[in-house]
Amino acid sequence: MVEECVMSLNAMFSGKPFSTAQHSGVVSSAQQAVFDNILISVQALGPPVGPSGPEALRQLRAFDGYVEDQNPSAVRAYDPSLLSIPSHGNNAVPLEDLLGPDGGMVVSEFCRSKLLHADEARRRLGACGVAHVYSDPQLREPKKYHALIQRLLDCGLVELTETRPTEFVECFFVAKKDGRLRMVVDCRRANQCFESSEHVALCTAESLRQRSWNLAPSFLSVQLT
Repeated sequence: MVEECVMSLNAMFSGKPFSTAQHSGVVSSAQQAVFDNILISVQALGPPVGPSGPEALRQLRAFDGYVEDQNPSAVRAYDPSLLSIPSHGNNAVPLEDLLGPDGGMVVSEFCRSKLLHADEARRRLGACGVAHVYSDPQLREPKKYHALIQRLLDCGLVELTETRPTEFVECFFVAKKDGRLRMVVDCRRANQCFESSEHVALCTAESLRQRSWNLAPSFLSVQLT
């Protein structure tokens, strides 16, 4: 488990998959401190308990699909007053800035390597079976849709471009435990333009419950390309 954590962190930093833990040169004191912290965390968590990996993924999903007849206990109608997004003026940190001096090159190369050729993207679009992405019905009203986009612009979650889009995405909303709404972006068609994501071993819900997390300060604080 410790080795898997180290490989995952290395892969996230470099943008390249690591099949085994790789070491080069002398381990610095900072690297040793990170390794020790990972070891302590893994030992504190212990072996995975509770549901299996597939079951944990099912628990993390709000529902199984994006169709018109959604489970009413998961999907909620759009209510601007309940939407959970950052406040006006939120400044997300560009991902490349977090990766050091070569961050821009790492991010650019990662994006370039994942983009499929146009012919392959068209083939996958035809085979995916998704004719239209799902949208909250209320967002079909121009006034409400424009108000949402303006709010997303104001809080720094989206930006405008004059580039003609290759694909479109739409938004809908699911309920959070506190009654607010979490925005979900249906990117199923846009995803067909990229290579499939590499396998990620998810923690079970029970494992997450055993740890104390404070994610509020970092929520939506990293800008993705």
